[in-house]
Amino acid sequence: MRKAGKYIAVLLELWKHRISVMVVFTAITSYLLATNDFDPTKIIALAIGVFLVAGGSACLNHWQERRYDALMQRTRNRPIPSGQVSATTALRLAVFSVLTGLTILYSFFGIVPTAFALSNVFWYNVIYTPLKRYTAFAIIPGSVIGAIPAFIGWSSASAPLNDVRLWILALFLFFWQIPHFWILLLKYADDYERAGYASIKHVFPIENLRWITFPWIMITTFFSLSFPIVGLIHSHMVVWLIVFVNVLLISLFVRYLFDKESSSSFRLKHVFVGINFYLLINMVAVALQRVIA
Repeated sequence: MRKAGKYIAVLLELWKHRISVMVVFTAITSYLLATNDFDPTKIIALAIGVFLVAGGSACLNHWQERRYDALMQRTRNRPIPSGQVSATTALRLAVFSVLTGLTILYSFFGIVPTAFALSNVFWYNVIYTPLKRYTAFAIIPGSVIGAIPAFIGWSSASAPLNDVRLWILALFLFFWQIPHFWILLLKYADDYERAGYASIKHVFPIENLRWITFPWIMITTFFSLSFPIVGLIHSHMVVWLIVFVNVLLISLFVRYLFDKESSSSFRLKHVFVGINFYLLINMVAVALQRVIA
């Protein structure tokens, strides 16, 4: 039993299950926004298909970065560099997961959402993953990865892709990725440099980077506050919740900007947790509003 639990833990780690679950949540939220069809079979199929594609893409990323992961304190205990699973096994799992997920999506929803899911794998594993070794600005094109799940869910409902609600949600997800990743880079800058990744510290001084990140925070809050304007949310209570979390995020980041200890690991962790919590609240608000509407 303990051995089976260990295998499951390794499998979930290879699939980067926390991130993959968030991808599923985004796709399902987008799907519910675009349809009045609450068919549980379709929702389950969408969840499984998206999870397998996202998990397979994450597993492929493990395989691609296995040598670099071994050099970083943060990642050296991942399944491949720690020897818990072979690189060949991880690659086979990645291919199997992606192909199975794409097959499920195609069987239930057709070619368009399947193509979007495949494009996410391409963008993550073929474009973004190699690019981040050459430029610290890879996250800007890489942020497309965070927006595509909204298109997967929306197109799964066969809804028009020119709907302003879809684009506001996708742009919110796109811009959120940028400060999120740069804060992560600040927190683990030395680790990334040790593995040979392009470091943002070589482009901007750490002190300046805090201020450069702030406009991206403000752009993200702009799209979040646009949710009620375009009809993503309607309830006054939910609108005030969105306003509150945006004020909270801005306040948190302003405090970070002017804090003399802002470069410390504790401060960066505090901001990193805050921006992740901010995303969760926004997405839950949108999903909840659709369910109770």
